[in-house]
Amino acid sequence: MDIQIDSREKARAIRKIIKIFDEQGVNHFSSKLLVGDYMSLDNPRLIIDRKQNLQELCGNVCQQHERFKKELIKAMQANIQLIVLIEHGPDVQSLEDVYFWKNPRKHEVRWRIVNGKREKYIVSAKAVDGNQLYKSLCTIRDRYNVRFEFCEKKDEVKQSHNMRNVVESYGFRVNRAGFIPCPFHKGDREPSMKIYKDSYHCFGCGASGDIFSFVQQMDHCDFKTAFYSLGGTYEEPTFHSRLSVYKAKKQAAQREKTKEKLRRRKELNNILIDIYRDYMKKSEPYSDVWCDCYNALQYQLYIHEILNREEVIT
Repeated sequence: MDIQIDSREKARAIRKIIKIFDEQGVNHFSSKLLVGDYMSLDNPRLIIDRKQNLQELCGNVCQQHERFKKELIKAMQANIQLIVLIEHGPDVQSLEDVYFWKNPRKHEVRWRIVNGKREKYIVSAKAVDGNQLYKSLCTIRDRYNVRFEFCEKKDEVKQSHNMRNVVESYGFRVNRAGFIPCPFHKGDREPSMKIYKDSYHCFGCGASGDIFSFVQQMDHCDFKTAFYSLGGTYEEPTFHSRLSVYKAKKQAAQREKTKEKLRRRKELNNILIDIYRDYMKKSEPYSDVWCDCYNALQYQLYIHEILNREEVIT
């Protein structure tokens, strides 16, 4: 596999990604892309645009709206499937979860001196919150055929935990060679699980992973519970926020129904236009049949213009 990396990507920001490419044996080179950040030469019609977090995406959608819009239009005109990949925490794993996100800029409080007195103030009270961003992303998805994918950002929790410390918290002793008896298969008399700095691998049963997967298998829990136990934080959505998401989904479904209904009306309209034109060609000019078809054709052309206007509005 050959990956083309956009030359405008900063070297410091993609250092870890390039390291993973090298470890996996993926060939890569740097060159300017029309849009996005990464493209596989095996499928040049699919390009990934990476965002470090929701705050960066929020800035593109709101503050740099025109520039971001031009890129989306370029991708659509070039028939490119653009995937926006957002690196965020486990609290945002889908587009619907964006609705629950709280923008740190909107809720960040600082102190300042006014007339010799200290008072609190919000850094950016007008910053876009999750519900507004969610609606904007849904519009972009429907209008420009963009996919939004989310991946979990584990670096922050990983940096505060060492694989060896996590293993020892379950009562295992790591020997000098860095091995422990594998807890995931029976009969492991000789230690067969190697403990690395941030991962593990068993040479007996093949079990491997990071601190999260180890906690998941030991406690028989899902990722969120493991994330909690390692000190991660997650805010549960409220009833009102869930209700708002439900309403937004319902409105999106209604819009899809309206588009489908409009599509069928246009299809019928085009069929009638073709029929009336064919009858006019076969009929004698200015005869009764020709005049009836002509009047009907003019009406269908008028309906055609109305349907085109409705399509632009929707």
